[in-house]
Amino acid sequence: MWIGECPLKEKFPRIFRLDAEPNAKVKDRILLSLDSVWLRRHPRGGAEFEQWNHLLTLLGSCTLSPQKDRWVWSGDGTGVFTVASGRSIIDTGTLVIDNTPTRWRKDVPIKINVFIWKLLLDKLPTRDNLEEKGLDVPSTLCGIYDDVTESSSHVFLSCQVAMEI
Repeated sequence: MWIGECPLKEKFPRIFRLDAEPNAKVKDRILLSLDSVWLRRHPRGGAEFEQWNHLLTLLGSCTLSPQKDRWVWSGDGTGVFTVASGRSIIDTGTLVIDNTPTRWRKDVPIKINVFIWKLLLDKLPTRDNLEEKGLDVPSTLCGIYDDVTESSSHVFLSCQVAMEI
């Protein structure tokens, strides 16, 4: 269940770990919220007790409707997802580079468009990018020329092998 910006299990991780049945429905928990029989043990104090009290306060102010759950698109305020509204969100804030909107070439296969897009964003899995993300890379040097770091610009612009192709 969401109350605010994140799921309850992320907002109250210590209480979630105490839950005897973590896949139970929220409506069942609201009915039992005053009595902690659904926990494996009572909160011991400190952060557990603080999270428990905060959770009870939130659940106490919550009213459930009998309607079925449904997904609602919040991207443009209409509640209905369209590709145009998704693209607008991307163009206006999420992936803007130099205020240039994304442009896809319709005559080029989509996987090539995505590849070029990742190349321009420097998001290809080169050795230097993998190391930057915290992956254990034996060496960031180019596999062909051991004296240069393997980056997107090296692989596609300055590597001798790339220039010969």
